[in-house]
Amino acid sequence: SSSSPQPKPMAPVPLSRRAQHGSAALTAEQVLGATSLTRLSHRAPLRLLPMDPAATSKAGAAWCALGSFGGGLLGGDHGELDILVKKNATLNLCTQASTKIYRAKRDRVAAVQNLSAVVEPGGLLVVTPDPLVPFADAHFEQALTFDLRYKNEGGEDNDLASAVVVDWLGAGRIAGGERWAFETYTSRMEVSWTQEGSDPKVSPRLVEALTLQGYGSDEPSEVLLAASGMGSFDAAVTIIASGPRAKEVSARLQKTSTLLAARAGVRTRPCLVDTVAPVKLPELDGKLFMAVSPAPAQAIHRPPRKPDQPRLPDAADTVVARIVAERTDDIYRILYSCLLPLGQDIGLVPYVDRIHGKGGHPEPKVVERQGLKRRMPEKSSDESDATTEAPISAKQQAALMQLSDATLPTGGFAHSCGVEAASQLGFFNKLSISEDEAVRQFITVAALSTLRLQGPYVIAAHKLFAGGTTTGNLQAWSDLDLKLHSHLVSNAIACKASTQQGTALCRVLTYWLQASGKANVKLPRSGHMATSFGLATALLKLPPNVALRALSHCSVRDAVSAAVRLNLLGPLQAVEVQASIMENVLKETSKVAHTDVADAAQSAPWVETAHASHDILEARLFVT
Repeated sequence: SSSSPQPKPMAPVPLSRRAQHGSAALTAEQVLGATSLTRLSHRAPLRLLPMDPAATSKAGAAWCALGSFGGGLLGGDHGELDILVKKNATLNLCTQASTKIYRAKRDRVAAVQNLSAVVEPGGLLVVTPDPLVPFADAHFEQALTFDLRYKNEGGEDNDLASAVVVDWLGAGRIAGGERWAFETYTSRMEVSWTQEGSDPKVSPRLVEALTLQGYGSDEPSEVLLAASGMGSFDAAVTIIASGPRAKEVSARLQKTSTLLAARAGVRTRPCLVDTVAPVKLPELDGKLFMAVSPAPAQAIHRPPRKPDQPRLPDAADTVVARIVAERTDDIYRILYSCLLPLGQDIGLVPYVDRIHGKGGHPEPKVVERQGLKRRMPEKSSDESDATTEAPISAKQQAALMQLSDATLPTGGFAHSCGVEAASQLGFFNKLSISEDEAVRQFITVAALSTLRLQGPYVIAAHKLFAGGTTTGNLQAWSDLDLKLHSHLVSNAIACKASTQQGTALCRVLTYWLQASGKANVKLPRSGHMATSFGLATALLKLPPNVALRALSHCSVRDAVSAAVRLNLLGPLQAVEVQASIMENVLKETSKVAHTDVADAAQSAPWVETAHASHDILEARLFVT
């Protein structure tokens, strides 16, 4: 008898798939008085799932969930999402669950997810994801850009686009013992306002940039190392609300921030913002800190404008809220309360199905993990050690001493660098460590975060005037200063302190150069501290690395001085604290010296939260 043919053996299935490069596109358009998704496409690893609840259809809005095959992204995955919300359309982009960022492969390539959205006049885009959960040893990068269009400088509310965006980072798989165990996390969120028919390149911008190194990295970020003593935060959230259709959300965010501070025992200034419905704080399981910074349209614009730059309408007023919390469920409760007005526009209140009962959460234990062995990065050949640097002359030493002298009238001692707000909010009231150690950690983290964000701008400004003259470079300096302003405007307190000190330094430099026989050097009348400091050190012939260290010294000195005047540190103890902090900060200057301004980012979300809360304090000693 003839034998039947044998089936061919199947090829072995690989245990891990290759990295995927996918894209997705989504267009929301108003059709017959209701919003419809007129374009929807996706390719792995991204996936778009249209949702059509009855309440959403009744409100005339559209919902869509962003997901992925497998519930997350692997190392090397790259996803690009393009969103277009046309005139008067309403779109809510959500997720079905948290987005997982899985452990990176041996090549350590990061998972990347980028979102680019354009919202036309009258449109509303709401982005309400669940938290991003990075697994141990994960690498992740994201860029979120939102272009809000408007018709003219004045106009009605429907002449300007609106957006409410939630960006949410979780600590990781907390139940499994992983808290902040990822390797690297980089996020950049940029909001711009563009008049129809104008060049987007000249549009005013607001930038929120954050770079963290978790416990899984070779050099963990201080914000995470200090978290063990400052409070085990499970999540950090940034919320941006802009435009006429987000006014009520903006008001509730500001009201909620004030009420939370008052609940914590802080004497707060009365919140002058009115809300349509009264704000009632939910009961919380753990500690939650929230700060809201208003960014008025004219503060974003920062006059004087360029001749080709249109005026931003007042309806573009924006608020930026920051939240850090010990419990993820608490953030859901606060977000639900603050985003309640959106129910009228999108049919359902975001996160309404995420609210659960209060209490009963055991404290998770952090398991000590053995990560992959990594080779420490080799030092670049162009990075010089302090021992190999050329010595500065006696004239340069004199200029350095005067520039960093506490009596230089730049107003540095009027600012507490967030120490006063942190003290009143209870950031230093921890049983696990002493108050003075908590203050030391806070100032260290704040100084390093400031250095990483503003240090690259000091170097860039210094390079513009390395020849010792300002001829032909003031416009380039002004453009650089405006880029730094787009980072700082989201924190009104930090922006105010930077502007006041930078403007004072420009004024001081005018008199200083007159004494040096350089009275004919043209100087800017105002600017931020970092760019003005780079300008000053270049004209005083100080090397760029010396400029970085001098600025770090001034910021640490001012913060420690504030702690002394607030009776958090003794005068003699402050000497030891400042010396130990500077030892840590100086180690970072060589890295920052080679960081491009495009990569500048802050690294301490909870410090930003404390700093931005200063304005709600009723009894305060410092300006900021």
